[in-house]
Amino acid sequence: MFANVTTSSPMLDLAMGERIKISGALLEVEETNRENVVLRYTVTKVPHIIANGDFVAEYENGKFTFVLSEKKEKDLAASNDNLNLSFEALPEHLQDAADYRLQYVKLVLQEYPNTKPDKKLKELVDKNFEEFRADYVKHYSFCEKKPSPKTLRRWCDRWEAGGRRSIALVPCDYNKGPQKKKLTTVLEIMIEECISEHYLRREKVTVDTVHAMLFDVIEAWNNAHKVKSEKITFPHKSTLKRRIRELDPYDVAVKKHGKEEADKRFKPVFSMLKLERPMQVVQLDHTKMDIMVLVPGMAKPMRPYLTILLDQYSRMVVGMHIGFDPYGYTAVMLAVQNMVLSKGWVNRKYPDIVNANPAFGPAELILTDNGGEHHSISMKRSCQELGMLLKFCESKTPYQKAHVERFFRTLNTKLLHQMPGTTFSNTHEKGDYESEENAFLKFDQLVELVHEFIYDEYHVGYHRGIRCSPLEKMEDALKVWGLPPMRMGMEEMKFVTAALSSKKPKVQPYGVDWEHLTFNSHELSELRKNTHGTLQVEVKYDPLDLSYIWVVDKATMTRMKVPAVDREYTKGLEKFHHDVFIKATKRGANGKYKHEDLMRSKANIWNKIREQSQKQEANSPRVARFTSQRMTPTPIQMEQTQNEIPASGQGFDDMAECALDGLSSGVEEQYESSNDNSDEVYGDSSERIDFEDEDEEDDIREIAALSSIGSS
Repeated sequence: MFANVTTSSPMLDLAMGERIKISGALLEVEETNRENVVLRYTVTKVPHIIANGDFVAEYENGKFTFVLSEKKEKDLAASNDNLNLSFEALPEHLQDAADYRLQYVKLVLQEYPNTKPDKKLKELVDKNFEEFRADYVKHYSFCEKKPSPKTLRRWCDRWEAGGRRSIALVPCDYNKGPQKKKLTTVLEIMIEECISEHYLRREKVTVDTVHAMLFDVIEAWNNAHKVKSEKITFPHKSTLKRRIRELDPYDVAVKKHGKEEADKRFKPVFSMLKLERPMQVVQLDHTKMDIMVLVPGMAKPMRPYLTILLDQYSRMVVGMHIGFDPYGYTAVMLAVQNMVLSKGWVNRKYPDIVNANPAFGPAELILTDNGGEHHSISMKRSCQELGMLLKFCESKTPYQKAHVERFFRTLNTKLLHQMPGTTFSNTHEKGDYESEENAFLKFDQLVELVHEFIYDEYHVGYHRGIRCSPLEKMEDALKVWGLPPMRMGMEEMKFVTAALSSKKPKVQPYGVDWEHLTFNSHELSELRKNTHGTLQVEVKYDPLDLSYIWVVDKATMTRMKVPAVDREYTKGLEKFHHDVFIKATKRGANGKYKHEDLMRSKANIWNKIREQSQKQEANSPRVARFTSQRMTPTPIQMEQTQNEIPASGQGFDDMAECALDGLSSGVEEQYESSNDNSDEVYGDSSERIDFEDEDEEDDIREIAALSSIGSS
């Protein structure tokens, strides 16, 4: 088993007959010298010689353990039950008592290693008593009396039997006192039932209440038993508290706070899987930002939402999106798109940002929670197209993606909570601070400041978890591993990460009506012809640009990019801004007209259409084409407001503010001028219908103006 070495080597101080267990076999020390240790198997009695150097090396590597003799084990079990305790966890006075005894033990074993006569031991104590107790006599009583020779021998035996560990010399009377419960069995049952029924419940029941209920139970018992010996003495409240402390803390937490909260408090959390390269695992999460900002077109400040993709290996933010979509698929896809694309545009758009973000491309695995948007078919398809695996954490276990959760806290404490308009993390921190009144930061300014904080502070600051900065960690790893390859074209990638609309519109002769906008192209018209005019399609869109959509036909397994008809309005138009304008238009119209008027107008229009179809069947498709477009208020409002405001870069922000401030007056003017300006009411002249009868045309245009105002 061990190689024999004849040269002089280090030695362990071993006693004859000491037992050692090696690889499950039990051996006894038979002889020791300067070169070898002679052992003998206890069963076969076969000798085994080990060189001192090898013996010491095997001891240091934990290859064998010392085993007490049967007699010593019995003596130790009878006299000392401290060996299962941790010496460092004991109270200080017990540790000092063991140190005090250890002074005598070492001196006795040094002077008298074999026999220990009483006379010699007594002389030794008399000589060293005052010196040994000098450091302890002021604080403890255990050193007031001199130890007897018998006590010294007992300490030495316990020291040897306990493996020469200080824990063996700890006084065994620290746990003295009655160990059995003094209360009767009946009273113990009463206490247990009262705790179970009244204390272990979700309501915040106090010990005083349980104590009172216990008194009620005992009183009922005593009233039912007239014999004095059968009566029960009412216990003190401290007795009840001790019984509660003896319960399992986890079981108590489950009963009082629920299993989820109990798991948070007591379930062990282990370290995550160690990663070896960037983009191997990316954690995804949302949060509602702790700040209110001003948004063009909105009367009150709003709280935006932040979606973050954090690389678990380097702790770098590799993808993000700030917007007003509350925890939806759209926000996720925009963040994924930001992760996949190069981030050079950030430094071009915000020249004050010094550092760059070198990370881009698809992740190998995205770790996220169980939000509904993450379980959607669209999310799974997009990740599959990009070659990314999607893994979900266990339900209600935020610690499984603790890195991104910790980033949110860093962002709040180091940036958002120091800015005007902050909402803080809770009402206690907020106090009487008025977030709305102090909010003067614009949304675009917030986006720039968040980017600057991430790029120039978080990415370059020291991170305790990785012992360097996230940017340094990423750059060092990229030199070795590089980034995952992106084999998809830009247009294909934009389509994959585009948002999927829940609406499935039909393709009409004039195109597709979607979200109060019309989209059309020659390719779409050809597709409709091939399907005999009954084509229903899926729509995917870029929330940051509504100048086009993707139309997907599952029947023919084709897709095409279709531009908006009103290109001036949709140029650079974001979905959120468009929704704000539509809502503002609806609020203005509903404030002017009643629901009954709207329904009456709709009925009159359909009566006119029916009469027209009876007169001339050939005109019915054009009337249907007209009625399908009357629900689109956007071009009308655009014409009205464009003359009153200066043109902006995207042609929208100023228009939205004007729509909020003067919408009612604009709608009223539109109604009053509908008869005189019939061409403007309809909108785009390219989409007009030719009528054979001028009176008929005027009637339908007048009713359409009423319906358009009410329905918008």
